[in-house]
Amino acid sequence: MNDMQYFPSALKRRARSTSYALHWLSVAPLLVGFISGCSMLESRAPEEIVAERAQQRVELLMQSDHKASYQYTTPGYRSLETPGQYGTRWSGVTMWRSAQVRSVRCFEESADKCRVALTVRYKAFGHDEIDAILNEEWVQVDGKWYLYQDLRKGL
Repeated sequence: MNDMQYFPSALKRRARSTSYALHWLSVAPLLVGFISGCSMLESRAPEEIVAERAQQRVELLMQSDHKASYQYTTPGYRSLETPGQYGTRWSGVTMWRSAQVRSVRCFEESADKCRVALTVRYKAFGHDEIDAILNEEWVQVDGKWYLYQDLRKGL
């Protein structure tokens, strides 16, 4: 009789532990897929990431979305200037007809710094369209790439 009293609870414990094991076995592949997917994102070259972010930023500028474009500037810059001040610095963008990342060069001696060259086509009032090269510096801060603007030099 003593054995019979403990038998049902032992079965319940065993069924419960089997249920937990099956649950974790079904979740484990999802976790592995998520983790490997995250590592794949990080495996892109810095030049590729910077080119993408630089292009996104100039497209936002050309759409006059200064507030969104401002988010591509370094946290240090954003601590010193407001989105309005940033927008004023880029007021000439209204003359831009197109802007395209031409090249990105990251520095071997400093893995957190890249130089971006943009080809900007613009049309000033009373003049034909002309292409110009705009050089930018991008820096990595806490794993994310941002446009660096030295306020001592202006743009």
